[in-house]
Amino acid sequence: QLSKSLVLLDEIAAGTDPTEAAVLAQAVLQTLHDKQALTIATTHLGSLKVFAHQTDGFQNASMLFDVDTLSPTYQLLQGVPGTSHA
Repeated sequence: QLSKSLVLLDEIAAGTDPTEAAVLAQAVLQTLHDKQALTIATTHLGSLKVFAHQTDGFQNASMLFDVDTLSPTYQLLQGVPGTSHA
């Protein structure tokens, strides 16, 4: 059991073909969820954002960004997937 674990994944499956990355990342996230690990993962993969929206036990969130000053606001917006401002 991983029920007392916190798992942080930054850009899960980055550097992999986007289609393959999404399937791999989804499997990893589902496995961690099934083992009850609290997991926070970042991604630019649209299909993972859809997966989180459609799957019980998952939630999208994003950090607000001020596009006028090109600065982070450090405000978390739960329930809404983010967009890239790289």
